[in-house]
Amino acid sequence: MAAPQAAAAAAAAAAAAAAAEECSILPPELNERYTVEKEIGQGVYGSVYLCRLRSSLSPPPAAAASAAEAAAAAEEELVAVKKVSLPSSRLKRVFGVEQQIIRELAALRSIAHPNIVLLKAFHFAMLPWHTSSSSSSSSQQQQQEQQQQELQDKKRRRRMRPTFYLITELCDGDLAQTIAEKQTLYQSYKKRMQQQQQQQQQQQQQQQQFDEPPLPGFSEDDARLIVYQVGKAHLSPKP
Repeated sequence: MAAPQAAAAAAAAAAAAAAAEECSILPPELNERYTVEKEIGQGVYGSVYLCRLRSSLSPPPAAAASAAEAAAAAEEELVAVKKVSLPSSRLKRVFGVEQQIIRELAALRSIAHPNIVLLKAFHFAMLPWHTSSSSSSSSQQQQQEQQQQELQDKKRRRRMRPTFYLITELCDGDLAQTIAEKQTLYQSYKKRMQQQQQQQQQQQQQQQQFDEPPLPGFSEDDARLIVYQVGKAHLSPKP
């Protein structure tokens, strides 16, 4: 009785390990080096995870290391791992398009520039497609749909999906937040410049009023009064 129970326990453990490996974020080769802290982003081409180098692989800290050096060493242990799953599911394409991607990644890894995110390493793996879990139901129709879904899941498990893991340096920050902050600074600068221009225009108008020289002659009202007085003085009184 002990042998069948041991075999069943071993089979259950193997199944659990296989399920855990299927649901794991990182493949076994990367799990040996990194631990996933959390998901920090998700986009069209894949998800990005914050990972930490395992303590067994981290260099031992120096005895005379300063606080700044210790903080820098801690930052070096943190990396960003981007998981990119390609839509192709045929193994033969590994020797086609995927090889071109690998060449481009190898070239990108050799680039070191302060304005370019450093690609430290990359990993390629063929992973099965993720299966979708379906809820149990008591109705016969939903049970049939569940069985069909299970058959489709079994077919999808046989299909392998090319997946790339890009290990890059961690660039803390959010692009949308940075753009919003820059936009706020630009709007405040624009408002301040408009206020300065209005003040300059008002000062120029006031300066023009003081600097304008007086025009020669008289105004229209003064000229009318003078003409009236002169004309009245030259009138000869009648006897």
